[in-house]
Amino acid sequence: MSGLAELSREKLIALARALAGRVIALEKENGELRERVARLERLISRNSGNSGMPSSGDDLPGKPQPKAKPAKTKGGAKRRPGKPSGMPVTYLAWSEYPDGRVEYFLPACAAVVEWLSTGGCLSVHSRCGQVSDHPQNPILRRKSPGFSPILDSVNQPLPESSPSARPSPLPSLAERTRRVTRSVPQAVACRRTAAHIWGLHVLSVDTTEDDWPVELIAPGHLAIPGCVTHVTTLPAEDITEHKGVRLTTQERTALDCVRWLPRLEAVAAVDQFLRRGVDLEALWHQSTSWHLRDTLSLADRGAGSPRESWLRVILVDGGLPRPTTQIRVPLADDRVAYLDLGWPEFQVAVEYDGQQHHTSSADQLHDERRRAELRSLGWRIIAVRRDVFPGQIADLLHQVADTLIQQGWQPGTRQTTRILARIRAARRRRRLLGMGGACLSTDGHLERDISTTHAPMAEFPPLGCPA
Repeated sequence: MSGLAELSREKLIALARALAGRVIALEKENGELRERVARLERLISRNSGNSGMPSSGDDLPGKPQPKAKPAKTKGGAKRRPGKPSGMPVTYLAWSEYPDGRVEYFLPACAAVVEWLSTGGCLSVHSRCGQVSDHPQNPILRRKSPGFSPILDSVNQPLPESSPSARPSPLPSLAERTRRVTRSVPQAVACRRTAAHIWGLHVLSVDTTEDDWPVELIAPGHLAIPGCVTHVTTLPAEDITEHKGVRLTTQERTALDCVRWLPRLEAVAAVDQFLRRGVDLEALWHQSTSWHLRDTLSLADRGAGSPRESWLRVILVDGGLPRPTTQIRVPLADDRVAYLDLGWPEFQVAVEYDGQQHHTSSADQLHDERRRAELRSLGWRIIAVRRDVFPGQIADLLHQVADTLIQQGWQPGTRQTTRILARIRAARRRRRLLGMGGACLSTDGHLERDISTTHAPMAEFPPLGCPA
């Protein structure tokens, strides 16, 4: 181009026209290439790789809108297609920047980074690509094809010679909750997780603490491994901190347990909160539904264990009078015995023998001597063991009702009908569950002699064990 000064005016004009034509041709080629690339990107984005069928092209640019199908008149009017009015809707639209990315789960990514930095190990579920925090399970250690190579590298076993090759114990539920709430400012521990951190025994019997997920409340979904998110908003007065964990207050946790847990477990949780000083009247005023208040009406701070709470609810729901908890009975030599629950006016008591304090020979000998002394004072003691739940509830109701009647209780006709109906329902449920036979005789004493005075009967053996 150094010789442009030597060209004449006519040659310069011809050269400029040639260059302008070349530019126009290049722009046209670039436009065609852009259209081809955009079409390929749309096809790739629409194909999940899970189907051998070609992707639909109904919404490609330039395509006419498909004709509406005629409405079917047979069988009455049908619901209009689409989401109902007022429901949240997700819209799809073309973007001028197809390579742009929006990170919706930045707090969750921070939690995963925190988990890895503190020694956590992630596994990939082989069926649906979910991330799990239990690397010991061989089923969960299979790698999902196409998943992140970073997570795959985390799951590689350590060499046998390494001292770290031995499996390290998983962090506790409280420690896992602390890590998540520290990493995610919006997350608040709730429900059973919060109750467990407050010191309550609320986790399911068949689930260990290592397997229990971290239950969280957050304003939006959090994709955190090993966590369950309940999307809602919390008032500031319902949030506090305990043992380094951000969680719901004791009052809010108690109400959440009443609202979301099964009836027996909900009452057991409220009983434990009452023993920790939570005001039952305040919970009652904060409850706005009949269901919550009905559950709260069964609460009693005198229950010594969750199974004692279960036992009390079963007896009350079975139509029996509400028992008193922690009955004080004076014994000889200025000694005092406390009975789990019962009816002092009839001298009938029901005691729960758990595995922790009533399984050794010394414990059983102490219980027998104590109950023999109580029987000498006129008390009728019914011992219940843990395997009564749920297989022998009918026999429990039958035995307690018979004993109360022998001790002078006189139920009305409506109350008698309710008790019999609950016993029959419990027996039907036991047959459906395949629980097998009961330890006690079910010869129909209650059904036949419910309104008569019974002769004294021999002391019943503990429920849940051979007679």
